[in-house]
Amino acid sequence: MLSPKLSYAVPALVAAVAIAFAGCGSDSGASSPLDEALGYLSEDAGFAFVASTDLDDYGDFQDLAGNFPFASRATDVLKQALERGSVDFDSQIKPLLGNDVVIGTSDNASFLDGSDDTPFVLALQTEDADKLRDLAEADGEKTGDSEGYDLYQSDDGTFMAIKDEVLVLSNDEATLETALKQRGEDDRLTEDDVDPAFDELPDDAPIKAYVNVRSLLAASPKAANALKVEWVDHIQTFGLSAEAQSDAVALDWSVRTDSEGLTDEDLPIASGSEAPQVLERDEGSAEAVFGLRDPSQVIDFGLAAAKVVDPAGFAQFETGKAAIGRKLGIDVDDDVLAQLTGDVAAVVTIDGDFGLRSELEEAASFEDTLAKVMHGLPDFADGVTVAKPKGSDFYGVADQNGNSFVVGVADGALVVANTARLADEVASRELVDVDGAEGAFVASADAEQLANAAIAKTRGALPALGGSLFTGPLGELLQSVSASTDGLTGHFELNID
Repeated sequence: MLSPKLSYAVPALVAAVAIAFAGCGSDSGASSPLDEALGYLSEDAGFAFVASTDLDDYGDFQDLAGNFPFASRATDVLKQALERGSVDFDSQIKPLLGNDVVIGTSDNASFLDGSDDTPFVLALQTEDADKLRDLAEADGEKTGDSEGYDLYQSDDGTFMAIKDEVLVLSNDEATLETALKQRGEDDRLTEDDVDPAFDELPDDAPIKAYVNVRSLLAASPKAANALKVEWVDHIQTFGLSAEAQSDAVALDWSVRTDSEGLTDEDLPIASGSEAPQVLERDEGSAEAVFGLRDPSQVIDFGLAAAKVVDPAGFAQFETGKAAIGRKLGIDVDDDVLAQLTGDVAAVVTIDGDFGLRSELEEAASFEDTLAKVMHGLPDFADGVTVAKPKGSDFYGVADQNGNSFVVGVADGALVVANTARLADEVASRELVDVDGAEGAFVASADAEQLANAAIAKTRGALPALGGSLFTGPLGELLQSVSASTDGLTGHFELNID
């Protein structure tokens, strides 16, 4: 346990962002307070979390939280918890806030292991040097100095250093000492290093995360095979941001790649901003709908990756594929995979039902191929039965364990579903655009209906007693992903009414 005063002061400083959600510079040569805070990590640090401590930046979060019951009470409880002991948030913590706080690690190997003992560094250029020193001296025991910083230690071994307005904290003494030395080195992490990871993200998002994927891959002994994949070998960084708007919470992310030597054919999904259409959702349904433009791109990427990662295994796969094709009288590549060039539209319900339709290059030809596959399928697995009711577009496939699905060609598209009813629906539903979606992958759902259905499955009738009080404000949910040789970008948005 932290000693009585510091145990609330330090978490309070870190938790200021949480409080906001519910409710002068250094002379070290840094270009900004953020640049100052980043500098205690090395330039190859694998991870850095960046958050504004300016409470005004979280006004929209607080407004949205007000749509939910008991939000104000939750704020009071959190603030009271932080103010136990002698620490007062308003007089001792709040005056320090305003700039970006950075929490990260330069120990990439430990970070990849996911160890609870991963050493971290927290750094913040505060707004008041005197109040920072008062807070440090209120409980921490001064142990000396290093690199011009005064060092403090709490009873439980939390280590802290202060210099002018700057606070640096770590859970490991050696890590703190290393961080203080790192700040004066040329190979420190800078704002210029992290900015490219945030280029595609909203500038004013108060919460961001930076991941140096290249450094983490270099630190992982298991990454050698993954780096054989052309696209993976070109990944540089990953950036994530969170922000609130007047009526929604949004998460944006970006995987940045070195475009030199990459082509559109190397990408995991089709390039471009054009979004596929999705199946029109049933009103009030607890289901999510998905759209994927050009699924052949995903298939080709997967096959190319398998070939370079496991050549022997891929060779066995190719041999098996050819043998199956000969037995069925088809060419798997030409008669099946080459047909899957149209958009895919899919639906998944909270109960686990699923259905999809994929536009085909030549539907009549694929019907002949499917007939051959269905005829020969029982020969490949014991207990599998195939039946096609008279007048139906769909084959019913079942195994001896009770698992079943239907598959067929309807209106020029391949349709697959786990029930005949859903197959008919998927084949006949209208395709619609998703407002605001960009890129080859799109997903959409009614978050309120999904939440209500999930609660109903776990708590029976309780939702009728009050579940809607919590889920009522939830609105449309949107996810979209786009690709180019410069990287992948994604946008997740949850509307709140």
